[in-house]
Amino acid sequence: LATRAFAEHHPYGAEDIREILMRCRALEAVAATTEKDAVRLPPELRGSVKILTVSIGWRDEGALVDLLDPVLAHG
Repeated sequence: LATRAFAEHHPYGAEDIREILMRCRALEAVAATTEKDAVRLPPELRGSVKILTVSIGWRDEGALVDLLDPVLAHG
């Protein structure tokens, strides 16, 4: 229904989250974030936000190695 973008490593304040929660209530929506970002939410508001687990899987692990080898070789 809506998104709110923040800069990478944004130090979320309680007011940021309260604003999102109010907008979610108005839209009859659920606030959600990733596990990575949830750790930076104010502890008292974490329970008000749905925390999503994100994972990635590769069907062809060899393709992943082929993709990363040139990058890692220049590291």
